[in-house]
Amino acid sequence: MALSKLRPVLVLSESIDYTNKVQDPYFYASRYKNKDDLRRSIKRYLRTVKSKHLRMRLGVFLHNRHVNFLDWYVNEYDIDANRSKIIRDSLDEYMKSTKYNTIKK
Repeated sequence: MALSKLRPVLVLSESIDYTNKVQDPYFYASRYKNKDDLRRSIKRYLRTVKSKHLRMRLGVFLHNRHVNFLDWYVNEYDIDANRSKIIRDSLDEYMKSTKYNTIKK
């Protein structure tokens, strides 16, 4: 059920390796033999989920002219992108040109 809701799932087992049993980008499995293996597996899973799946959703109000520009830009120049990607890419470029780039994240 969690996978159908696009939630990351970790399956831990002492005996069976489920890594190749389920083909889903949100499915993670690990086999462990002792507490240290278990601890490493959980830490690896949490790092992976944090880097790949945790995103903040943000509602932003834009003026019609901004939305119109984004729609035009996507259709005119960047077929593989969407409005959100254009905004993220623009913010990344702006961040590179400011002092924010030197702040420890």
